[in-house]
Amino acid sequence: MGMLHQKVWVREGPVGKKHTRRERATSDKESYRWIEGLDGVQRKLPANVRALGVTDREGDIYDLLAWPRRPGVDLL
Repeated sequence: MGMLHQKVWVREGPVGKKHTRRERATSDKESYRWIEGLDGVQRKLPANVRALGVTDREGDIYDLLAWPRRPGVDLL
């Protein structure tokens, strides 16, 4: 049990971008940090070790669920 990746993040800029969420690229959204975290774990984890990523409701995005994962890395 342990943590393999951490990113300190603070919301910047105007709040209320909901109306443009469909036009923005995933990498321009706050939720992209879930994908960054998954990539960070996959880079640091030895190939023979399994991992389970746990997200809150903000991590329930198609791009994260469809993101390539190596065998043994699962999401909850």
